[in-house]
Amino acid sequence: MSVFSDFFHVKQTPILSLLGMGGGGTGTAIGGPTGPGGLNASGGNAEESPGNGYKYHFFTSPGNFIVSSAGPGEIDYLVIGGGGSGGNAPDNGSYLGAGGGGAGAFMTGQVTTLQAATYAIVVGDGGLYNNPVQGNPSSYPGPLQPTPLNGPFPASTGWGGGKGNDSSFNAPGANGVSAITAEGGGAGGGGTNTPGKAGAAGGSAGSPGGYAPAETIAGSGDPFPGSGPSFPAPANGWGNDATGTGSNGGGGGGAGGTNPTHTGGDGLAAFNGDTGIPASYGRPGSGPGRYFAGGGGGGADAAAGPYPGTHGGGAGGTSTTTSARTGGNAFANTGSGGGGAGADDYPNPSTNGTGGSGGSGIVIIRYLV
Repeated sequence: MSVFSDFFHVKQTPILSLLGMGGGGTGTAIGGPTGPGGLNASGGNAEESPGNGYKYHFFTSPGNFIVSSAGPGEIDYLVIGGGGSGGNAPDNGSYLGAGGGGAGAFMTGQVTTLQAATYAIVVGDGGLYNNPVQGNPSSYPGPLQPTPLNGPFPASTGWGGGKGNDSSFNAPGANGVSAITAEGGGAGGGGTNTPGKAGAAGGSAGSPGGYAPAETIAGSGDPFPGSGPSFPAPANGWGNDATGTGSNGGGGGGAGGTNPTHTGGDGLAAFNGDTGIPASYGRPGSGPGRYFAGGGGGGADAAAGPYPGTHGGGAGGTSTTTSARTGGNAFANTGSGGGGAGADDYPNPSTNGTGGSGGSGIVIIRYLV
């Protein structure tokens, strides 16, 4: 049986607004589960909001959602994959800015068949710039060095960052409830001094590095239409593509929008602006509630930037002889992308440019009490 009570499948143009750090996005109201309370459960960080009648379980690491009494068997969920890291750009070769990492997929909807049982929760880690397993193979010519800062860099190219890890509720599916899996975000492409390197696909895509071909990297989620409710999400969750050309890296895609040039794409508010979510989770936005799954900013050259990430996404690095070339890390448990490395300050020697890590994902469950 499907966990979704009603899907609407859309393929429309996402929001393309230029945003500042932590700003932007949209939010609308959500109708929660109907019927009386009576569901009793434990697991994660449990908090009750007397103002709206919901109890919340916040999972910031793997665990179990243990239902002792299912009551009406209805919950709302939000499952967000880990964000992808930004791309890298070595020193001493006129390497251009790298692409920002994409956000993890934003899966949200309702389960109406919950039983008294234990449901496994997985929270995906964010992508890492130096992970040889997660590395984006399209963005470098050979295996990624396990410790790039201490090892030789490729002679003529940067490399992509690491893809975010998936988050899930009840995988692989049990007790009459289907598994819900949110794919991790795509890695940003490396900065190069030859044609730039593409970003990688994910829940939302990582953006290409500087001078990459004029192409779009597809996210596996459906693009948010820009208005109306985001609950429930379509079957693939919400996620967006990423593009980027020029000497600056593009911004990574976010759950609520593609990258507006070099800034990270918009995230979305949990449960369409539910004000019962404490400020210790997610990031603020232009509307009510707490926002998640924003894109990382692209790396910049000497004449531009820094380009911010959005809704927890890391800012891109800048062209400098210092560690400011390094892309910013995304906020933990936002599922947002890391910032891309800044361009090389050629011909001046500088630190090697590495991408910021993606933010770990999160799983939130709420129900009426």
